[in-house]
Amino acid sequence: MKICPKCNRELPLEAYSKGTGMYGRRSICKECDKELHNTPELRERRRLRRIERRKNIEGFVEREKQVNLNRILSNEDSYKKYLIRSAKQRAVKQGITFNIDYTDIEIPEYCPLLGIKLIKHLGEGGRKFDDSPSIDRIIPSLGYVRGNIWVISDKANRIKNNATLKELELLVENLKKWRLGE
Repeated sequence: MKICPKCNRELPLEAYSKGTGMYGRRSICKECDKELHNTPELRERRRLRRIERRKNIEGFVEREKQVNLNRILSNEDSYKKYLIRSAKQRAVKQGITFNIDYTDIEIPEYCPLLGIKLIKHLGEGGRKFDDSPSIDRIIPSLGYVRGNIWVISDKANRIKNNATLKELELLVENLKKWRLGE
């Protein structure tokens, strides 16, 4: 039993809404709470807010999107899950093996191949950032499986793509010849 400070009645706990007060309940009873929050002015204000949200649904969606993006960028595990979701979508699209989760990846501070500092970016309209962390398959034909992935920069991943070591060595050799005019 609990006494409502508004109506001064002693009522059972079930007569109070859940909340942060004593016994995990609101301080005033449900009846008094309804009277307090169900005035014509408050109902009108809620109605106008609903209308405004419906008018500005795109702004509302954009705001929600921004909140979600900030949440992903602010938490290491959330960002890893974001990378995993992207990799899984690619695996499904390409029909390759996928059996990893976010605990299987470690995001280094610097790209192990190019030495550039990795900065967390999110896909913004399909735009790629050279310094974004990217999950790479060491042996592409094996798919996204434990022991066959590592995190490198997006630029290194695009350079590496499906090239073999011999092809990359040939590329470097020919670039040196071309630059030096040999």
